Amino acid sequence: MSFIIPSNIAQKVIESLRNGIPPEQFIEQFTVGRKEKITELRTLLSYSERNMRIQPLPKTAFLLSANYGTGKTHLLKLIRKFALEQKYAVSFISLDGQECRFNRMDHVLSWICRNLEFPNISGNINNPLKGISSLFDLIFELSRGENNEIKRRIIRLIRTSHIELNSPAIYTALKLWVIQMLREDDYDKDEISDWFYNLDKKDEPGILKENIRKLKEFPFSMRNWSNFRCENYKQSWDGLDDIDKLLKIAGFNGLILLFDEFEKCIQDLNDRRYQETALDNMLRFFRSGYNNLAFFAITPDFNNEITNLILYKGIDFDFNRIDKLDTFEMEPLSEDEVFELAKKIIDVHFKAYNWEIAKENLEEKCRAICYERMNMATQDRVRNTIKNIVNMLDSLME
Repeated sequence: MSFIIPSNIAQKVIESLRNGIPPEQFIEQFTVGRKEKITELRTLLSYSERNMRIQPLPKTAFLLSANYGTGKTHLLKLIRKFALEQKYAVSFISLDGQECRFNRMDHVLSWICRNLEFPNISGNINNPLKGISSLFDLIFELSRGENNEIKRRIIRLIRTSHIELNSPAIYTALKLWVIQMLREDDYDKDEISDWFYNLDKKDEPGILKENIRKLKEFPFSMRNWSNFRCENYKQSWDGLDDIDKLLKIAGFNGLILLFDEFEKCIQDLNDRRYQETALDNMLRFFRSGYNNLAFFAITPDFNNEITNLILYKGIDFDFNRIDKLDTFEMEPLSEDEVFELAKKIIDVHFKAYNWEIAKENLEEKCRAICYERMNMATQDRVRNTIKNIVNMLDSLME
């Protein structure tokens, strides 16, 4: 086995593999094939903020194309791991019309705030900090830390006379958050963070209204200061940029967005106007509407499905806008590559349950399972192959 794993952790790994899902903590160790594309992704993520100051990212959004059941989610989780290692923050969102409505950028921003995660101060990516509340806490801690440059930037950040943020709601929330932390008063923090996690459902917290009334100066218009939907969701986009800016001030390389099952998001929206808006919102990421990286997982039939949907719904849309999008095309895993994965599973299973038999016989059985399952005309071939291999090992152990 190419990586060391304690037996108690190995059991948890097998439990995850029993469902056909490699564990996030060891996602790279259970990744096989697609080496060239994975190298490209690594290179892209190593493009640090220092490089961006010299030359901005030439491309900021990508489609990640692979068939159903062949590892799109796995690859997004691998990007997540690489990103955290490169000191980025990440927000991973599984999209569908019911959970995250992409025609509503206030709803998308809520999910981004909720699923936000970034390495803790020690750099441990296996136990990342989560949520916008953790980011506000970190900003406060850094304002009290030993790095004078960061302290000065944060103090300037919340001064009325020197405004760096574009979202009045995030500015107000951050300012109040810092004030409460200085007073050692956590009473209203949950109310503020809960608002950001439900922007499409809740009015702004009363504590923010009270705070604005107490301010002698407010560097924004009082009208619609807490509205994330007006002016074509302007504050939702500004808020997204501000979160990215706060992360960079805190020493990270910015925020990377990972959207899984994007097709489902469009298909589950019944109103053609909503579908057109969702597509427009996605395309805005490709038009440099966002200052950092975003990945959208799709199937190879995405273009045809969206084209047919647009024609069927009568949406006035330029098809060429989708055809020209930058795409990482992921080839299906081969039988040999899945067999390579099977051999790793054998080693972990031995470690997890402290047993062992002749590997030659086991590998022969695994090869037969890989041949049978990988040649079936089903969408979840890789996942089903993994599950069958673990089941076979369980039976032999018993």
